[in-house]
Amino acid sequence: MAKDTQEQPELLGPTDMVPGDALDALRSGAVITKIEDSRQFAIAIQHPRDPERILAQALKELDIVPELAARKFYVIPYKNHRKGCVDRRNCDCPSKPIEGPSIKAAQELANHWGNCRVSCNFEETTDDLHATATFTDFQHNVVWEFPVTVSKVKEWHGKVHRLDKNDPLFVKELSINVSKAMRNAIFRGLPDWLVHSYYMKCRELAAGGGKPKPGQVAKPMQDRVKDCIAAFKKLSVATEQLENYLGKPLAQMTNDDLADMIGIHNAIRDGQTTADEAFGGPVEPTGAAPPPSDDIKF
Repeated sequence: MAKDTQEQPELLGPTDMVPGDALDALRSGAVITKIEDSRQFAIAIQHPRDPERILAQALKELDIVPELAARKFYVIPYKNHRKGCVDRRNCDCPSKPIEGPSIKAAQELANHWGNCRVSCNFEETTDDLHATATFTDFQHNVVWEFPVTVSKVKEWHGKVHRLDKNDPLFVKELSINVSKAMRNAIFRGLPDWLVHSYYMKCRELAAGGGKPKPGQVAKPMQDRVKDCIAAFKKLSVATEQLENYLGKPLAQMTNDDLADMIGIHNAIRDGQTTADEAFGGPVEPTGAAPPPSDDIKF
């Protein structure tokens, strides 16, 4: 929940617990942080935000480069399992997607919002690494935090393994969770009207394929569907799986369906879900991991 930044917490513990040199370093860091906070607070008071201008600039940016809108939201299929469901992977229980703006959208909106700071602090233990993302709004004088914990202890094939913090698997999981924490901290501090307006604009542009540039024509729907099939094939998702998810042939896809597919593609690419989890049942084996890509061409 929000914290009033006027009540400054003690940054240092008992002096007899910290060696002299380290204590001096901590004190120096604390002083620098307080000076920076005071300076940012003064700037925020002298140059307050213009909310209408901020929203207009954020939306105009999407109009200038509409293809970027497709990167800034996610859709994660989520099944509402019936009582007694035993095959939770291949069942026909009703599905309801979880969707929203991505970390890329959060970072863009924080830049436009201004008079704020986003940071992340880490604390490591033997078994876990704890991260706390913080969004500080100097103009409104509030702080929002969102903590996450990533375990180093994993169980594979009945055996317990302890990962090193530099292990690629651990680093990837940490990166995904820190992104979620930062996204959630930012969106807790930003007004709902700003986030909602930006998100709906992103979906609108993605659904329509973006506005064609001068001298170009909009891509036909059939070509967009082909590109959608090709993009998911790289993720080892078969055409039949896409049709099963939509409940209709791909030839009947609408612009809104394509926006959902873009959001699912983003979620898989960013590690928020997997193709197996999103579409149910095993995906086509390819023998290799899908290549990472920030470009969505449908």
